[in-house]
Amino acid sequence: MRKNGKRILAMLLAAVMTASLAGCGKGGETASGTAGIDNGGQEAAGQDEVVTLKMFIRNQSKYTGLQEDPVAKYIEEKLGIRIELTVDSSLGNTTAQTSTFNELLATKLASNDLDDIMDFGSPSGNPEILNNLNRAVEAGMIIPLDDLVAEYTENLSTDPRLTIRNDYRREHMYNDGKFYSVGGWGGMGLDQLPGAANWVRWDLYKEMGYPDVETDEDYLEMLKEMQDSYPETPGGEKVYAIGGAFADPQGMGDGFVNRDYPLSKGYEPLEGNYAVYLNHATKQVEAPLQDPDSFFWNGVKLYYKANQMGILDPGAVTMSSAEYTEKINKGAYLSAVNGWQVMNKEAILDGLGMKDAGYMP
Repeated sequence: MRKNGKRILAMLLAAVMTASLAGCGKGGETASGTAGIDNGGQEAAGQDEVVTLKMFIRNQSKYTGLQEDPVAKYIEEKLGIRIELTVDSSLGNTTAQTSTFNELLATKLASNDLDDIMDFGSPSGNPEILNNLNRAVEAGMIIPLDDLVAEYTENLSTDPRLTIRNDYRREHMYNDGKFYSVGGWGGMGLDQLPGAANWVRWDLYKEMGYPDVETDEDYLEMLKEMQDSYPETPGGEKVYAIGGAFADPQGMGDGFVNRDYPLSKGYEPLEGNYAVYLNHATKQVEAPLQDPDSFFWNGVKLYYKANQMGILDPGAVTMSSAEYTEKINKGAYLSAVNGWQVMNKEAILDGLGMKDAGYMP
């Protein structure tokens, strides 16, 4: 590990948006994460010095190795940093390649052969991530980020949506009151807002006279009435009020319950483990699993009750995301608890004979 890593962090562009990143500490100082840049990058690096920054991340670049694209060249010219991606680009950030990537990560950890920036993977796709991080801490392979984040990354050290995550890491993920990793997500993403809501077929809701919906029970009763009055599409496709893709792997199929529903209530899962959530209203961390009346279990109840009422597609148990999307595009579902699944479908539905149909939160 290079001893000029602390200086590198001060100059690093906000270009590392992976799941959980840690800075290596093998005989030197460096750190991970995203750091904003305002000025003075090349001055800090030294006019004649160019540093190569090796990054072990799930690579979505076209090329593995030293990056030669225009953005990489711009970073080299302005900041004195060359970027080398050491993971085969075929191991992109997809579910199919997750296990292979995790095996490669385990090999790196076992041999104490870490790059300057390490992607430890998504907690939802790798239940070993916390153990891996703590083993790396205990072995001295990664260094604490507290001081570096406070000094060099304005957003990570001041934005309450982000600092609360670092507080959580200090208090619960590591054993010494420091934190050694930062996540790729902070705040709400494009698939969360304005998607985080109960979305319904607005044309049918309008026909019903815009009934008031104040509880989950009201919502389900309204969907039952909607399905009863609209049992199939113009093309003869059976219609259900709610669908799902529960057969997808962990982190995807279960997300309908433990991710989408909590988001619709203002709660975002922290660290991807679906055991603790950020309450966006209070900026507090909550652990809902032991509370039977929590938003987590209410999400489970919503789908259970929908199934009991006959308005949940029974095929959801064995359905993949691709199959789920295909049924949405046939107009087979009347609602969803996350808008990314159903928004912007007006043209598709119109082409199927459903004029002025679409979904609104």
